[in-house]
Amino acid sequence: MSLEAAGMAFQQRARFTLLIEALEATAAPVRRPAPRSWDRPANSGSLEDRSLSNTVMAVEAEANRLRQSAESL
Repeated sequence: MSLEAAGMAFQQRARFTLLIEALEATAAPVRRPAPRSWDRPANSGSLEDRSLSNTVMAVEAEANRLRQSAESL
């Protein structure tokens, strides 16, 4: 690998790292512990709660995907 290619790979990895950190920071404030089954019935969560949970899971999945891409560089 040439020095120029190594430099470009390093910059790409740094960008992925910053993006992952931004995604995780966005998701962190909305994370909540999962409700315990004995606290409330299975389908008692509001639509907003489920939507928020789905959004957090999507953000975390994207961060994981980007992390794996960065690690492969």
